[in-house]
Amino acid sequence: MAAALPDYGLRVCLKTLKKRVMFHILHRWWFLILAGAVGALAMPPFYIVPALTVPFTVLFLALRDATTGRQAFWRAAYVGFGYHLAGLYWVANALLVPGNPYIWAYPLALLFLPMLFAAYFGCVGLLYRRFRLKYPDAVLWQEWLYLSALLGAMEYLRAFLFSGFPWNLPAYTWIGLLPVAQSLALIGPYGLSLLTLLVATLPVLFVLKHRTAATAAAALALILAIVFAGGVWRLIASQTNSLATPALPVTVHIVQPNISQAEKWDSALYGQHLKTLLTLSAAAPGQAETGRHVLLWPETAVNGRMLGTTEAIASVKGMLAGYGAGRATLLTGMLRVENNRETGKDAYYNSMIAWNDRLDTLDYFDKAHLVPFGEYMPFEDYIPLGPIVGFSGFAAGPGPRTLRLGNGIPPFSALVCYEVIFPGQIVDETDRPTWLANSTNDSWYGRSTGPYQHLAITRARAIEEGLPAARAANTGISAMIDPYGRIQAAQPLNTIGVLRVTLPLALPATPYTQHRNLFFFTSLIVMYMFATRIQVKKKIDANAA
Repeated sequence: MAAALPDYGLRVCLKTLKKRVMFHILHRWWFLILAGAVGALAMPPFYIVPALTVPFTVLFLALRDATTGRQAFWRAAYVGFGYHLAGLYWVANALLVPGNPYIWAYPLALLFLPMLFAAYFGCVGLLYRRFRLKYPDAVLWQEWLYLSALLGAMEYLRAFLFSGFPWNLPAYTWIGLLPVAQSLALIGPYGLSLLTLLVATLPVLFVLKHRTAATAAAALALILAIVFAGGVWRLIASQTNSLATPALPVTVHIVQPNISQAEKWDSALYGQHLKTLLTLSAAAPGQAETGRHVLLWPETAVNGRMLGTTEAIASVKGMLAGYGAGRATLLTGMLRVENNRETGKDAYYNSMIAWNDRLDTLDYFDKAHLVPFGEYMPFEDYIPLGPIVGFSGFAAGPGPRTLRLGNGIPPFSALVCYEVIFPGQIVDETDRPTWLANSTNDSWYGRSTGPYQHLAITRARAIEEGLPAARAANTGISAMIDPYGRIQAAQPLNTIGVLRVTLPLALPATPYTQHRNLFFFTSLIVMYMFATRIQVKKKIDANAA
């Protein structure tokens, strides 16, 4: 017995020291922000999946140690601020474009979104604190389920509140591991995010040595193993074929002109910009008189002034005629102006327009989900500033719809810029398209993580909808993506080039397209029921007595 005392005393000292260090460091705002920032390494282009456990494990431990609602709010907010500051810092780069009059607002732009999403995290902290007060007998695994459900619900609300911005959902960390990402076609991004959050908060059960830690880890490992195996089987069984018959193949020419944002709207350079687009788009040897061709240009690649001369129009017609009569269709992003007869004022639209080789307008799509502060100014009656685009701002279109051009081009859903980031809101539910056409301009953000994240999100939409996605980005990253999220061809960031790819085959409607977020909401309800199971049982027993 005496020989065991020193060893026992050392263990007690080490345990006490561990508790004191944890207690003090979890109070430090800088540590919580730093822990949150580490989580951004799980997102594109890094895909370090284990990094996601750092912010959410620290968050869980910090909240369990909080003694007041105020502490719970701010500790969670600090973690959320660090997480989104590291993940979304690039948004503010739009103000660094030479000539932008709002460069003075860079600090505000850098901090606005992280602070907004930090408030979301803070509310999670308050609700978790309320749960612990209401159910003081809840065991650790119940708290784990409840907190994960809260975080999952927060990610869902982020897609809708204040115009919505569901960027860097936890599910996107799996785009770097495509077999797991295939589950997006079944349970969607919010369902996969919920599963990811359960994994990310799980280490707390081991840190606190809870008896259910091994059981919970084994259950999640089994689920992930099944998801991975199912994804591997799906990818092996897949076949990527042409959407059209061999007699009428459809080739998509994705053009990346790599025009810097500082030069894009310089009217003296419009002729040069158009020449670049036409040179990249010209038919390659052997392509004339074969199949159908879709030329996809980036967001606002042209405007009325650029095509305001007969020479410019003739040059575009000549390029399209090079593919053969009636064989080429141009899909281009364009600044469209329409006069409002009631007000007499011009309305501006960020549009995608479809032209045939005679430059007849076959159809057009007006961007519906506009960027707050970028393309329109919220609360414009109270904020005496214009949007970043530099004029009165854009008007919004009616929303997703399928464009049927009737010229041998398969029906598609047009998406302008970041409209592709909104799960379940990118296609007309009553008229399913066969592919997605996304024109965007990420040149605002320079060489940053933003364009890589945008590409990964587009890959997620392709998997969810079971549709191939063609993406033309002004400075990159342009790509053709098949319905399994695989990149068939890509043009690197900040390079000039054209991708010529046969349009992949669309899949039948996926379970996610048919049931949307049914799995997610059902999972939230089940997790809440398990989190409160013991307390409900006690109340029933007490009433029976």
